[in-house]
Amino acid sequence: MELHEILSTLREEKDMKQHEVAEKVHVTKSAISSYETGSSQPSYSVLVALADLSVRSDVLFRLQLLWQWL
Repeated sequence: MELHEILSTLREEKDMKQHEVAEKVHVTKSAISSYETGSSQPSYSVLVALADLSVRSDVLFRLQLLWQWL
């Protein structure tokens, strides 16, 4: 699973809209959309904020590993 798929899946698992996630991590809705389509990559700080929306530490660990390969 690629980063953009993970981000989209996590948001859907939390039953959140893109604009809700955007507000929580302090970016625009269009930024969230571009992360989820893979057209752009989140900064490390945004990636950590996105991972914080999930309580699953395994997901945070995988996201951090993926970031190293970007």
